[in-house]
Parts: sequence; structure tokens; C-alpha cells
Amino acid sequence: MPKISGVGGDGQGLLDTKRYQDLEAWAALRCPPGVAAAGEPAEGPADEPADGPAPDASRAGPEAPADEAAFVLLLRGRIERGAFRTAAKAARSGRAYFPEDGPAGLWGRLAVVLDTPDDERPRMLAELHAHASAVAASTPRPGTAALALELQAQAMALEFLLQGGPLDAAAPIVAQWERASAAYREAGLGREAGRTTRRAARFVSAGYLRDHAGARALLRAEHAAAVAQGDDLRIAEARFALAEGALREWFAALGSGGTPPADDRVGPEPESNGPAGNELEALTRECDLATEALTAAGVVTATAQATATGARLLLAHGAPEGVAQAEQAAVLLREHGVDSDELALWQDLVMFHTRTGDGPGRARAHEEAAAVSARLGNGFAADGLAMDVADTALRDGRLGEAQELTSARSAGALGDPVGLRVVRSSALAVMGLTGEATALLRSCAEELEARPGVSGLLPQVYLSLSGLLAGDDPDAAEECLRRGAEVAGTIGDPMDRARCLGLLAWTIARRSVDAAGPGGVDRTAEYEALFGEAVDLLLPLRTLEALDHLATALQQRGQAAFFRLDAPAAEYWLACSEEVGRAAGLGPTLAFTLGYQGILLLSEARTDPARYDRADARFAEAQRLFTTAGMTGDGWRLLFHRAVCALESGDRIPAEQRKRWAEAGRLLTEAAAEADTLRIATSTPGTAPVRAQEAGIASAHDKGELYRSAFELHWHRLGDSATALYWLERAKSRALLDGLAALGRDGATDGGVTEGGATGGSPAVETPAAAEAVTWPALRAALAAEFERSGQRLVVAQYRSSPTGLLLLGLRHDWEQPRVEVIDIDLARLRRFTASTFHRSGEVRTMGDGALRTWVRFAGLVGPLASWTQPGDVVVLVPHGPLHDLPLHTLPVDGVPLLLRNPVVQVPSSSVLADLLRRDARGPASRAGGASVLADPQRNLPHAVAEGAAVAGLLGVPAVTGEPATRAALLGALETAGLVHLAGHGLITTGSGFERGVHLSDGPVRAADLVGRRIRAGTVVLSGCETGVNEQRAGDEPVGLPRALLLGGARSVLVSQWRVADSSSRDLLTAFHRKLATGDAPALALHHAAAETFRTPGGKLEHLYHWGAFVLVGDWA
Repeated sequence: MPKISGVGGDGQGLLDTKRYQDLEAWAALRCPPGVAAAGEPAEGPADEPADGPAPDASRAGPEAPADEAAFVLLLRGRIERGAFRTAAKAARSGRAYFPEDGPAGLWGRLAVVLDTPDDERPRMLAELHAHASAVAASTPRPGTAALALELQAQAMALEFLLQGGPLDAAAPIVAQWERASAAYREAGLGREAGRTTRRAARFVSAGYLRDHAGARALLRAEHAAAVAQGDDLRIAEARFALAEGALREWFAALGSGGTPPADDRVGPEPESNGPAGNELEALTRECDLATEALTAAGVVTATAQATATGARLLLAHGAPEGVAQAEQAAVLLREHGVDSDELALWQDLVMFHTRTGDGPGRARAHEEAAAVSARLGNGFAADGLAMDVADTALRDGRLGEAQELTSARSAGALGDPVGLRVVRSSALAVMGLTGEATALLRSCAEELEARPGVSGLLPQVYLSLSGLLAGDDPDAAEECLRRGAEVAGTIGDPMDRARCLGLLAWTIARRSVDAAGPGGVDRTAEYEALFGEAVDLLLPLRTLEALDHLATALQQRGQAAFFRLDAPAAEYWLACSEEVGRAAGLGPTLAFTLGYQGILLLSEARTDPARYDRADARFAEAQRLFTTAGMTGDGWRLLFHRAVCALESGDRIPAEQRKRWAEAGRLLTEAAAEADTLRIATSTPGTAPVRAQEAGIASAHDKGELYRSAFELHWHRLGDSATALYWLERAKSRALLDGLAALGRDGATDGGVTEGGATGGSPAVETPAAAEAVTWPALRAALAAEFERSGQRLVVAQYRSSPTGLLLLGLRHDWEQPRVEVIDIDLARLRRFTASTFHRSGEVRTMGDGALRTWVRFAGLVGPLASWTQPGDVVVLVPHGPLHDLPLHTLPVDGVPLLLRNPVVQVPSSSVLADLLRRDARGPASRAGGASVLADPQRNLPHAVAEGAAVAGLLGVPAVTGEPATRAALLGALETAGLVHLAGHGLITTGSGFERGVHLSDGPVRAADLVGRRIRAGTVVLSGCETGVNEQRAGDEPVGLPRALLLGGARSVLVSQWRVADSSSRDLLTAFHRKLATGDAPALALHHAAAETFRTPGGKLEHLYHWGAFVLVGDWA
């Protein structure tokens, strides 16, 4: 029986013949107690044994050599079948018994490295390499020296794979393996020499190296050495490796469009029915014979290995019969405990089903892969599974889950973590968080470019990054793609080069559309040449992946032709893409192509209505394909396009108008439901509250046309103001509404404050199901209930701004339907005026008579309120688009500024209003529990001190001024008091809006710090400059301090819209609190306080700067 690495042992045959279960039982009888036990490792650092540092090698007893042989065989068996976790557990336990410079110590170090977390793996690999080098140079035992050389090669290869190269580092790795093989031969360990050579051959033929000729030369030499030794098992292993490699090489040549290699058989000549045409048959026969020889030599996994090899090649080339063969091979591998090979098969099946669009098949394969990964329990398997789970979540529209799965990974890790960051960037991009996605990919590119040589991961990173840059920085996108194509060319990867060139052509084509017109540069010839080169590179390739990319390149070429209004060319290239997609069974890619064909037909249908139904058929087939694939992310878009077909065809075919419009309404409703599902899926119960809000807002970035079409169907075509209101509400502030709906759930944070403005604790609330937009009957009932409860009539004035004009919807409980008025004003002029006044800090104070007269000319914005309201009615303003943050309450109604005529409150949407009116604790009850006043935290606002003292005196509480007015003091007051007043500096920033806040003595409290806290205060007054100025985000979502406070549970928030005057704001807010204390609701208190300020003797404060700065947001009561 040949020896193992210089220590001998009768269990070698079990390892040689892959009898892993028998080997486990054999080793358990010979290893020290507990060392061979499988299971989870004890807690402890990855590079230290669980029971302390390894003792001196002299502690090994008289039976140590025999025990070490069994222990080494145990480790090798576990490593071979991918059980790194249990191998590492045994290795850590074995350090107490075996010297670290012997075979057990060396194999144990490798096991620990393979089980090491991503961020620690580079350091551990370097330590393994250094230790093996030292052992090779110092040990007197030839077998151990050879093993040390081999592990150096393995460490180098693993580092190469994790870092994606560089390409020129491959040759030294192969040379190191050859040195190890020669050392094994000199030590009389022929089988070890053979194993080492086969590892080197697999390395050079895999990945983007693809040096099949080099692998063939290594294996031929090994076969000759095995024959010379006369070892039947070694001969059979070499023959099997040659046959397997020849089959892979044949498929690789076929897949790359090259000529399959010449026959490389080493066994008997098989019968043949013809020359080159029967080459595959001959190679398959040789594989069968090699498998029989390997089985005859006692290797129990030979049939499973051969079946798996064939299955993986079939799957890679799109052959459906590969599915059954792969599942059969997986069963065989499982029987023999070869978990790592089984996992690879299931992962290949996942990818095959993904490309072909078989959602149930993908789910089954993923479930099997997850089970195998759990059995293996190693980091590499976990990384692969995490990428698959994240990718599945991304395809299925569960963006929050995809982001959560990938963001937990180490940001600075190598290899697979870079791949995980690419997946995470995709999730962020689809969620609309393109800034974060771009930063993530830039970090990947910078990390890979900083390494010596050329990394094979760079093309994929640049492909992903360019897609994000194309819109805002097309020059950078082009640069990325040119660099990606260059790298792919350098490493000899025609597929990635073609992908980069195709996307480069697509990027240039999109730029050409933007640059069209006088003075624009026509780059059609340039991008057509790039498309041509990309297609030429892909046409010879025959793998399923390459065909997928070919279909995509043809699809993009068709789109480019559509952009330049070349319909015949667009139709031709899209038809070519469709042909490839159907022939290869590429369900999802075909679905995208059908969708673009539908868009082309839809554009042509506007002059030929007969094409609407053809377009709809394309969209419907694409929708079915996506559904079959389990890809729900694009379902809403296809439903929307089908709705447009029905809507426009109804406009053009009078006889079928009502039927088609009804179908449009049904499809738009389905599309909006899909959009709601996607919005909610942007977060999970574990998502931080601010991130959940950001993601929910961002999800609206491409859905505006859906809601616009539905509104216009129901108002402009059907004249149904109630349903039109519902669709206006579906378009507005949905992420805010989701957050408000979550207030009823348990789980507020403790509100801990950390350095730098972050809040501690877990998220305050879980993300609920999609909050429903309010309907007119529900809103009308809420308004009626409010009138019955309080005797106060609420009149809602809800705006709808669009490129075609401005509408104002009036809502009262005593109206059967909402009333709609067209507001005839020049929106472009309004934008120019407000940009130079209300949106410019400090400008309101200097508005002279001319500017004030100009503002009054926009009184038409509130004109309908003259007939809709009586003085004293509470007016609820619901701004939209450019009207947010405008002081609409200062415009005259019947010659009197609205706020001086009526109590006014503002809400982001009518759905938010309905939510506030349904709350249990409202009115004075919401402000019960005491008050808190904080003033002048930075000690630079003397008027704020006076304001704080006056308000505190009215409320009967002490004012917290100066240094004690800390972040913690404010946050504590918001969580415990019923009424909170802060007089200080506001913080205005540009960005998402969640950075805006107020200054305290030890730093700012930002909106982001408040999201996720449960706020006790019913009314919050923020007396400072521009505390109510918001950032306007997608989905008509205003973001700033008022939003954050409402999300926490505050009922109403009084904030300023511009830089306020110290004295007049002090007088107004003091009057506000005085009225509030006498029983006025907040809206009435502000109304009376503003009127009192306006009537100041001498008319000194009649300018709206003094009485109109503050707006009440939220509940009027």
C-alpha cells in the first residue's frame, strides 16, 4: 500500500477509491478521542484551536505516527468532498496532538483557510504560503517537503481565483505544482505526484485561462509516468482525466466557434462510423471506457463523475437533456458523499433554468443547492448560495431582500465578495438608489485595478458600472466599456469583449438620440461598427450564455435603430434576436425582445390602428414568459404597455371605445398592484427605517406615466372625478403612507443616540403590507365624521400638476363628488418667480411691492376656494409638484390672505389626512403629558432665549437653554412630552432631504435621526429658519423634518418656510401657544396668531414675511 505524504497508513486505499463514508469510520477508530467528530466547530478565532494554542510537537505520544496518518487521511477526505467546516473543526482539535510542521499541521492549516471568513482569507492564505515555504526549506522528510510545495501551489491558486488573476500569475502557479509533483516522484509517492499534476491541469483549463493544450500536455506526461510505474489506479485516473479533458476541450472548441481538437484517446481504438463528424461519439466512447477502467480500479464515484461531467457540458450548451442527466448525477454523488460536486451540479441547474426561464425548475434546483450547502457548511458554498439567493430575490422583485443579503457581506473582501457587491449594486440600481450602486461598483473597479496585472473580474464590473453611468456621465460609461473590452481582449475572452462592445454601441446610440438636432454629431456609423464587431464575436459561440448575450446584442441593435427612427432596421434586428431567443429557449431574454417589438408596433399603431392588437399580443407573450420564469420585476411595465394599447386604440376605434377603455382600466389597476408589491419589497422587517423610506421613495422613479395614464383615463376621458382622485392618491407619497400605516405595529426603538447623528437600536417598526390609497367614499366619510365630532368643516384643496396644466380638486363631506377646476396660470412663470424668491434663502424679507404684486397675480391658485369655503372653514392644502413649499396660504381669497381668512393646514396627500383623522388620540389628548421648551442651543440667538422664556412661561415649564439643550434632550422630549417647542437654528442641506434638521448644542438632529423613533409629542413647533423646507423626491414625496416627525407619530408640526424675523416670529409663536392653551386647535391657533401679528399697530408686520412664515403640517386639531 503506497504511503501518504511520508507517514504511511492502511486507510490510503479508502481515500484513493473515494470511499469517504468508510474513511470517516476508519479514521474515527484511529484518531485521538473527539478529533474525528463531525459537527460545528467550537467558538474561537479562525486561526487558533478551540482549546488554546497548539502545544509543542514533542507532546505527541508513541502512537503519534499512526494516528497522524489516519488524521491526515480524514482531513484530506473532507477537503476533497468540500466539507471544509468539519475539516477545520478536526484541524483545530488536532493541533493538540500533532506537530504543525508535519503533514497533519500542513493539511490542518489548509482546512482552516478554506473555512475562514472572506475578509480574513487573504491574510490566512499568506500565512499558509509562508508556513509551507518554511517547512519545505527545513524538513528532512521528502514526502513532507513535497506536500509543503504542493500546498504553496494551492495557496497561490486560491489567491489567484479569489483576486481574479492577474493572468501572468498563472504560469508561476503551474510551475510550483510541477515542482511539487517532481518532489513527490523523488519521494516515491507516485499517486500524490499524479494528483498534483491533475490539479494543475484543472487549474490551467478552467476559468478565463482556458489553456486546454497546456492541460493536455500535463495529463499526457502524467499518463506516461503512470504507465511506467505500472500502478493500475494511477493509470486509470490519468486516462479518465485525459478523456474528460478531451470532451471538455471539444465542447469548448464548439462553443468558441473553433475546430474541435484531434482525438486524444489513450485506450483501445473504438469503432467509428465516420471521421471528423463522429468525433464527439468517439470522445464519448473513450470517456465510457475510461470510466469503466476507473471503476475496475475500485473508484466508487467514477460513474457519478462521468455522468456529472457530461451533464454540465450539456447544460452549458443549452441541451435540455442535460437536466435529467444532472439530476441523476446528483443522486449518485450524494450516495457517495461527494457534496461539493453535487453542489456544483445544482448551481449549474439553477443557472440553466434561469437562462431558459423555468421558474419552478430554478426553485427546485436552488432548494437542493441550499440543502447541500447546509451539509457542507463552508464559506465558499455559503458565498455561492448567497449570490444565488440575492440574484433570485432581485429577479423576483424582492429588492429589499437582495440588498439585505448582499450588504451583510464584507465590503473589503476579495474574489466572491466583489461578485456579491456587483449583485448588491444591481439591487440598489433597480431600487433607484443609483448613487449607492455606483459608489459600490467604483470601489470594486478601483480595488481590482490597483492589483498588479489584469484581473478577469474587471469586464463584469465595468459592464455593471457603465449601465449606471450612462445616463448622467456617458463619457465615463464609454471609458468603462472601452477598458472592459480591452481587458477582455487581453485575457482572450471573446464573450466579455463582445458584451462590452455591444453595450458601448448601445450607450453611444442612446447618446446620439440626445444629441440629435442641429450641431449634433452623428455617431451612427461608429456604433453600428461596434455592434457588428460584437455580433461577429458572438456568432461562432455556442454556449447558452453566449447565445443569451447574442440575443441581447441583436436586441440592443434593434433598439438603436428604433431610436434613429429606422423602423425597417429595428424590425429586422429585433426579429433576429427573437429567432435566437426562440431557438435557444432563452425565455427571459426573448421576453425582453418581445417587449421591444411591442413598443415598435405601438409607435407604428398611431398611424395604423390595426397594429395595436399585434403589439398587445407581443406584450402578453412577454408577460407570460416572465411569469413562467418567476420574474415579477417587469410585470407592471408590460401591463402598463398593454394598457396604453387599449387606451389609445379606444381613442381611435370609436365602436370599441368603452370596451377598450374598460380593459385599459383593468390593466392599469393590475400594473399599479404590481408596482405596490415592488415598492413594499424594497425593504424587509430588518431594513433600517431610513433605508426603507429611501427605497420606497426611489421605487417611484419610473412609475409616473402609469399613474398619469390612469388619472387621465378617468378624468379626461370618463369624467369620473372620484376615481381620478384615487389615482392621484396612488401616485403620491406612498412611502410616507406605508410608514404611517406601520405606526400601529409594535417595536419602537429605545431612541439611543450615538456619535455623529446616528440612532441606536433596531428599526422601530416593521414594513407592513402596502398601505392603501384613500378612496373618495372613505375620505368623504372621514370628513363627515370629523364634522360631526368637532362641528368644524374641512375643505380639502388638492392640486394636480402636469406638463399640460394645473388642476385643483375640491373635496367636502357634503359634496357627492370631488369638484375639479382648471387653474389657468403660467407654470413656467411661477417656477421662475418662486426660484428667485421663496426658494432663495433670505429673499422673502426683501420682497418689495413689485414682487408682492407679482405673487398676488398667482391668486388663481386658490381662487376656487372663494366659492368652496366660508371664512372659518379649515382649509386643507395638498400641494403637488412645484407647489410644495410655496406659501399658498398667503395668497388672497376674496381679497383676504387665505391664512387670515381661514385656518389652514397642509398635508402631503389626502391619504395621509385620512390616516391622521382616524387616529385615536387627537386634539388636546395628543398634547397631554406635559410640555418641553428648548431654546438657543448654540448661545447665538438672544431672541430665541426670549422666545423660549415667553413660551415656557405660558406653558408653566422651565426653558432648557444653551448647553443643556442637547440632542439627547430634544429626542427625550419628543419621546415623553405631549408638546415640544424648539427655538434655534435650522439645518438646510442638499441631498435626499433626510439630512435636514435642527442644531443642538452638541450637534444637529437630522430627519434621518428621527425616522424609526416613536414620538410621543402630539404637536411639535420648530422655530428656526427654513425648518419646513423639504427636498422634493420621486412619487411627489416631500422629505424633511415634518415627514420624519409625522412618521414617528407626531400629529401636527409647525415649521417655517423661510428665514424668519426674530422678533415677529417670537410674537407670532407666543400668540400661537397662548391660543393653543385656551383651547384652540393648532390650525385655529395659527390662524389667530397670524391675524394678530398682521394687525400689529402701525402696520409694521403686514408684510407676509412676518405673519406667513409658518405652516402647520399634519392634523388641524
